[in-house]
Amino acid sequence: MSEMHPNLLNKAIKHGEVLWELHGKYVLAIGEAAVVKISHGPVDSDIIGNLHYINTYAPQVPTPTLLRALTSGNRTYLFMTMAAGVTLESIWPELSSLQKLSVQSQLNEILSVLRSNKVPDTTPLAGRVAPRIGTFTHGTCRDTRRLQRVANGPICNESEFNDFCSDQMKSTTSWVRMIRSLMKDGHRVVRTHGDLHPRNIMVEWVLQENKASDYWEFVNVLSTVDPKSPGLADWCDYLPTEAIGSWPVEFSLDCLISRWLG
Repeated sequence: MSEMHPNLLNKAIKHGEVLWELHGKYVLAIGEAAVVKISHGPVDSDIIGNLHYINTYAPQVPTPTLLRALTSGNRTYLFMTMAAGVTLESIWPELSSLQKLSVQSQLNEILSVLRSNKVPDTTPLAGRVAPRIGTFTHGTCRDTRRLQRVANGPICNESEFNDFCSDQMKSTTSWVRMIRSLMKDGHRVVRTHGDLHPRNIMVEWVLQENKASDYWEFVNVLSTVDPKSPGLADWCDYLPTEAIGSWPVEFSLDCLISRWLG
């Protein structure tokens, strides 16, 4: 990102469009391709490291690119490329069941990339590369579900992570020890998002005219044939799916709708 004169920067921020606001943090649009996230406190190096890690090792995952980070007074400014679309939270109530299934499918693909072994673990520990439970680059472990808590040191396995989670209890009692004894230490540790709330997911409408008509063709071609018909029982095995696609979920939902309608 090129240098920007302070006056131009202040003007851009002053006239920027507020895209998101939560707990005193703001995301403002400053132009057509960039945003700035404004929050209190120093620059969080983990945010920078996480974005760099994903951009480098999992470019298939759609995330913003960090352009610049700076601190002025008690405020931090993170400049990033603008993610297209709107938050999933803002349109979720308007989506149909099929559209929600599409979102689910796309999220499955994205998270599968993160959880695959193709993404290397580059967290250094005691001069060697070793896994940690925490942020991608620095390995900092945080629990932000209630008040934010940060682990004092590296957490290298699930047993240590469970200790960290149970340490937030005010005192060590028989009840606490019982709860800790029930926490399993053998779950698979994978790379993941950590805050997969609909407000943190950007979506945009993509028109797929051919796909839409194809799905309707698939539904209709099966809806007009009795699957119990002895002469056409195998019709569904020989549909021209290379042209119209295969849409079993859409067909199933259409069957449910027909059933409800009587």
